[in-house]
Amino acid sequence: MFKTQDGGRSWAEASTGLGGLDVHGLALDPNDPRKLHAAVRGQGEGVYRTTDGGAGWVRVDDGPAGEVKVLTSVNIPTGMGGTFLYAGTAEGLLRSPDCF
Repeated sequence: MFKTQDGGRSWAEASTGLGGLDVHGLALDPNDPRKLHAAVRGQGEGVYRTTDGGAGWVRVDDGPAGEVKVLTSVNIPTGMGGTFLYAGTAEGLLRSPDCF
């Protein structure tokens, strides 16, 4: 995975700690762009989290079982933190209200 901080003029690697390179979903915390979740499939399959803009990733062990096909975050003002992480799997749609 790579990231840019200058509108795409230059790119830097941001995959340290990811279990695999087949990243097919990213969810950004709308309140803090350094916090992201990534869905990885294949080798190292699972959901990973970074709190430092991608410099380091850790696997979320309590993430959904099986392949995550879709991963997104939604900012809903609820008084419970407001940002939810949604993961679509073969078993259905899952929501985590405490991801960020």
